Amino acid sequence: MGKGISFRKLVHAVPLPLGLRLDILPFGILYAAAVVLYLSKLDDVYTDLYFIPIGLVGLLQGLCFLLCYWSTSFQFFMRYRTVSELKHASVVKVVPKDLHKGPVEICKIERQIDTSTTNSNNNSELIISFYYQKRRFILDKSDNTFKKLNFPTNHSLSHYRSNLYYQSPGTLEKAKDKWGSNMFEIPPPIFSELFIEQALAPFFVFQIGCILLWCLDEYFLYSLTTLGMVFLLEFNVTKTREQNIKVLRDMAIAAQPKQDMYVYRQHRWLKIKSYELVPGDVCSIVRLGQGTVCPCDMLLLSGTCVVDEAMLTGESTHQPKESIRHNPDLNELLSLSNPTHKIHILYGGTTISKAESDKEDNFLSKPPDGGCIAFVLRTGFYTSQGKLMRTILYSSKRVTADTGEALAFLGCLSIFGLVASGYVFYNGIFDETRSKYRLMLSCIIILTSAIPPELPTELSLAVRTSLNALRIFGIFCTEPFRIPAAGKTEICCFDKTGTLTSDLMILEGIAGLKPNKQMYEPNLIPDVYSIYAITGCHALMFINDEKVGDPMELAALEGMNWAYTKSECSLSRGNATKG
Repeated sequence: MGKGISFRKLVHAVPLPLGLRLDILPFGILYAAAVVLYLSKLDDVYTDLYFIPIGLVGLLQGLCFLLCYWSTSFQFFMRYRTVSELKHASVVKVVPKDLHKGPVEICKIERQIDTSTTNSNNNSELIISFYYQKRRFILDKSDNTFKKLNFPTNHSLSHYRSNLYYQSPGTLEKAKDKWGSNMFEIPPPIFSELFIEQALAPFFVFQIGCILLWCLDEYFLYSLTTLGMVFLLEFNVTKTREQNIKVLRDMAIAAQPKQDMYVYRQHRWLKIKSYELVPGDVCSIVRLGQGTVCPCDMLLLSGTCVVDEAMLTGESTHQPKESIRHNPDLNELLSLSNPTHKIHILYGGTTISKAESDKEDNFLSKPPDGGCIAFVLRTGFYTSQGKLMRTILYSSKRVTADTGEALAFLGCLSIFGLVASGYVFYNGIFDETRSKYRLMLSCIIILTSAIPPELPTELSLAVRTSLNALRIFGIFCTEPFRIPAAGKTEICCFDKTGTLTSDLMILEGIAGLKPNKQMYEPNLIPDVYSIYAITGCHALMFINDEKVGDPMELAALEGMNWAYTKSECSLSRGNATKG
């Protein structure tokens, strides 16, 4: 079983029947009481006034439904009942320890029969689990806590070369049930769902409420015009967001191609698709062409590779990888965080620039494609690339333009609206000739008019204009309403050069050869051994007839007017130095 996850709270519950939900049952009683009150006062002079409770109950229930949509915790309180024992629960409310790691979610509990184990009564046990942010958490019955899936990532290095998984029938299916497929299953964006999310935002709901009030006051033309503008702007913003999410999804699909691979199962090499890989597989890695992508996190057992990890780290330098066969201590436990072990690990999503098999290594029969041999450590959303995708999808809650200062500003305006509305109501309630319906309508309109109903439209228009400006520069924004918050940014920090600057370097000179700290131009260096060290001690290599390596080493070689050949020699003016 994997390590425990840092959840602040896990609450077991079952959904309440529809008629017993707190957003249904109390309001049904209030509706009945309001109708009885209204029918009993039909002959009263203030008959119109007794219709108000029915409207207020409807307004409160509508607000309750909206709060259930806006707040997962409020929805859980209104629609679910907690249970003390997990065996009775069908859902679990997940509250992460750190809010920036994701929102509160209500997750469905899944129960699956484990045919590989039996209890004391010779009955198969249940595997109890739930999915949170594309990851599966399984109940550990030893301490009754949910833990992340365990992966074969903590064995000794010798274990991976001496133990072969899935050599007998039946073991593979259990692995597929446990870990799933090696795919990023990101559902395509649905326009209707995105539009509903936009339409149920607090500001948008407030604006629709204002338009309905204007219609009740017979301002039909202005109300319908405003309504059309609001829906048109929200439609455009939703359409842009849908396109941006599609671009993100297409990037994720492109970063995990469905390529043919050879795996060693049941004592022979079999050809499968890369999305069928499971942790524990031993597979063959070859470079199929330009842009060959590593399908998951792997441990290199035999051969050497050169990979481009720019997708994960942002570094444009190619990284050499060597097999664990060359590690001096094979009894050492594998650690993914150990810097000395990273040279043996191929990370999912990285580009394989070069792959060469080790002809002298005979611990396993050679694969038909003659590739390097690697052990699958992690697949899908559990890989390094999957972690990056989950960060993009779930890193924090959706930030809207109606937070912070905007709500404080609206709160101040609401105070003035309440005072004005109360004054009108106090002076009109004692006027028997005035319609109480019109009086209440006027009071509500005064209250809502204190808050500019055009504000959401103006914010949406500003966001739409910003999105169009960003798209001109090829910048895609999946959360459009982060843009107003970004407008307050005063300082931007970047972790390295190459983000906004070029990684091209130019050799200006060499210093430190003498105590006077004099800098020598490249063609005037007096020490020949320093010249040999600069031009001969490097890790440059050729990949597809192209010289690649550390930009600093490339710049030093070019600045010294030396050349590096495919025979691993550095040459200058007829002299050669072995690289």
